[in-house]
Amino acid sequence: MKRFIQLILIVTCCYQLWAAELYVRTGDYTTIQAAIDDANDSDTVIVDPCTYYENINFLGKAITVTSLDPNDPCVVADTIIDGSTSIDPNIGSVVTFSSGEDNNSVLTGFTITGGNGSWLTTSWLFKGRRWNRCGGGVLCYNMSEPAITRNVFTGNATDQGAGVYVFGN
Repeated sequence: MKRFIQLILIVTCCYQLWAAELYVRTGDYTTIQAAIDDANDSDTVIVDPCTYYENINFLGKAITVTSLDPNDPCVVADTIIDGSTSIDPNIGSVVTFSSGEDNNSVLTGFTITGGNGSWLTTSWLFKGRRWNRCGGGVLCYNMSEPAITRNVFTGNATDQGAGVYVFGN
């Protein structure tokens, strides 16, 4: 039993050593979502400067999606996620966190633009349930609490939360 506990501790402590870096544009991935789809918890998706026309969803994964240098305003300005070409007109948020992500799900170092929000049923005291277009840039719901840092939000429009919309607890 003692050896089993030691093995569990070693595996837990070394889990970060197995984390992978997935590169978008210069690597095996041409879209951010494809890298997210292949990522496992603790992985980092590193995105080259470019404009990516897509809407992404973290799918509940505890991963970091980052530009090459989130501390450099020029890199942030040149690493753009543009959600203006959404395939589903009901889902127009550029980035969605909807699977209970916690602060181990990180989005950092992007210019986020072109979002027009996603339809979300909301409930307000004294008004009941209503459908609203929410979260042009980023939409967080279903108890999601990601870390969103060093991003620029511009050119997003919606009924509620053009930049970031958080619904629920």
